[in-house]
Amino acid sequence: MCLYQKFNVLPIRKLHQFQLLCIVHKYEYLRFQLPAIFHDYFTDNSSIHDHDTCTKNNLHVSCIHSEYGKRALTFKASQLWN
Repeated sequence: MCLYQKFNVLPIRKLHQFQLLCIVHKYEYLRFQLPAIFHDYFTDNSSIHDHDTCTKNNLHVSCIHSEYGKRALTFKASQLWN
């Protein structure tokens, strides 16, 4: 039996992803529970353009040009959520 299963915990990487998704979930559905700094943290595709596409309700994923940017909370969380 795996140690993670024995103690009913997630591996570190999965735990990090879970926490990112919890932040996005609160942003989407329970924004009042987030600190004020997170109220405008993510951008919806529908606020970027008016085109009626199948991804208009997704979070906007910015174009990243560095390895540092790929580790940003907004980028990682948006990718996981979409």
